[in-house]
Amino acid sequence: MRDSVRPEPFLVSASRQYLGRYVVLFGLLITVLFLSQPNSFAQGASGTISATVTDASGAVIPKAQVVLKTESTNSTRETVSNGSGVF
Repeated sequence: MRDSVRPEPFLVSASRQYLGRYVVLFGLLITVLFLSQPNSFAQGASGTISATVTDASGAVIPKAQVVLKTESTNSTRETVSNGSGVF
């Protein structure tokens, strides 16, 4: 009968073990950063404006006509404030 010969264990240096961990952690960090910022890659061309229409004394003006004008294109949008002066 043959004596069983055990193969030598594959030894990995400590620096290689740590390098592997750093590569995995770096990959996870990049993945988390990429997935947590989806809106930064696709910025929209729209927005919202909200304000309250008031007079000189600070009283709200309900049902005031509001005209918003984009100076660069001269386009306008019109709306009316609600009962609380908000548009």
